[in-house]
Amino acid sequence: ILREWVESLPQDHEFRCFVNNGQMRAISQYHCYTVFPVLQDLAHLERVREAIISFHDSIKNRISLPSYVIDIVVFPDFTCQVIELNPFGAYQSSGSALFHWEKDMELLYNSSVPVLRVLKSLAKPQQATSSSVTRPELLYTLPLPCTSDRWHIISAALSQPIPDPSALDEVIGRVGWEVPLARQKPFFQQFFSNADVTTDCIANFFTRTMPFMQSMALRMPDLFKDSLPLLLPKGPVNNVELSSNQVVCLMCHAFFCTLFSPSEFIHQTTASFAGLSFSLLYNTQLPSSIVQSLLLYFHRLASTGINTATNLSIHRSQFSLESQFPSWESLSFPLCPVTLLDVAPDDDEQHDHGRVHVDCSTPELFKTLFTGTMSSSLEMTPLSFPDSLIARLLCSDLGPTDAILITGLGNNSVILMDPANFAGKYLLQFEKQHILRDLNKVYCGFHLVSSILPSSPPIRTSHWGCSSNGGERQLKFLIQLVAASSLCGKLQLEYICSGAPASFKQTTSNLLLYLNQKHATVGQLFTLMLNYNQTPPGAFKSMYEFIMKNLS
Repeated sequence: ILREWVESLPQDHEFRCFVNNGQMRAISQYHCYTVFPVLQDLAHLERVREAIISFHDSIKNRISLPSYVIDIVVFPDFTCQVIELNPFGAYQSSGSALFHWEKDMELLYNSSVPVLRVLKSLAKPQQATSSSVTRPELLYTLPLPCTSDRWHIISAALSQPIPDPSALDEVIGRVGWEVPLARQKPFFQQFFSNADVTTDCIANFFTRTMPFMQSMALRMPDLFKDSLPLLLPKGPVNNVELSSNQVVCLMCHAFFCTLFSPSEFIHQTTASFAGLSFSLLYNTQLPSSIVQSLLLYFHRLASTGINTATNLSIHRSQFSLESQFPSWESLSFPLCPVTLLDVAPDDDEQHDHGRVHVDCSTPELFKTLFTGTMSSSLEMTPLSFPDSLIARLLCSDLGPTDAILITGLGNNSVILMDPANFAGKYLLQFEKQHILRDLNKVYCGFHLVSSILPSSPPIRTSHWGCSSNGGERQLKFLIQLVAASSLCGKLQLEYICSGAPASFKQTTSNLLLYLNQKHATVGQLFTLMLNYNQTPPGAFKSMYEFIMKNLS
């Protein structure tokens, strides 16, 4: 189809829209390397978004394709016109503007809300001055709200009382980077009407907790005198330290959706950042236990005060070459000690000397914050360590050899490592390359523990990579056992069995007893894990049974 070239189209109002199965999923400014001042006004953006959606609804029945990329221009009177149509899909020829066909795949294909992204600023390298940086080299830093030209809007809104859920919805809609979902009843009005809390509890939250959150958010200019470095893969900086007050301040800004989103800047490296904004979390259809966890987190801080005795440190692994990983088949180390627990004890903070926790819920929450989709398992999972979300703000997307260790979470530390997703592809996880991928990933996380925490406290873990990721529990347990055992006897595991069938703890206990009786080594166990995939289907009831019958 040939159309006349129109020179006068307003470039700052050309948008690339993504339609899949007849529904608009996402909208991006078309010219994605230019910051347009007119697109910085949130009220204006909301009108643009509504105009595009309304226009598309009026013409979509005349488009015979179920999925397509459509470029639309919005004129000053908010009327719209189609520029052109292009093929939709990660493996087609259409550019994805401020989105990424692979990293944003869930959003572009399935988002129930058309998310609008515009460019706010461009990242520039700066010289680090913070004393928390390990090496004062050239690096990229985090754009903070208090250094942007929008700070006067944010500070003015947060300086006024927020007395009820309606006012909270209005403030977030005014100061948030991304336009919240238009709904019949805004999120917090719906949340507090559905939540199982009394009127007095709601009143207490808005008279005590909310002013505390506003106050901490407004302290940003005083708390952040220096820039914060972004932790990149193979970057010049591999750890950042934050005070407790800085952490709470950033968490408050995440709550108010005033921190940058992925569209805030185009990074001059190949790294991709998801940012930390709860706007997509607020756009889920039902109030979740995650939001309840966040509200309780802020309520506890407002009631008991901020513990300023410890700082939070975020460490990123620096593995880049295959040669840096063990030769798994040849390792002759014995297996590390493992304690099997029915459920996680609830008295860690008061009575133990600290644990390192493999956080199985936070990586799922990262996915929610990034794509706006929430798995059923996450919906029911409370957030154990809300402070750990700060890692998502400062760290670019994890690669296959990246993990994060967060220390200073009270008596505890947390490992964040993303498992491969085998949902709908169950058998693939038993292939060698996929076992190695997850094994190397866990090794990165456990190696951080052994190298950074001299006392090497116990690692408390559970069914990492299972649930919505489709992982097989026995395989994932063995991967974590092999990774921990490869570190020369420095680590021990505490494995929580809840959430698995009742027989899981007993069969795992039987396997561990047998492996210890046979003096099994890391290399032997790894080799058997690989060999299991070569057996005929149905020859053995489980991987455990195969190992016990084939261990020489």
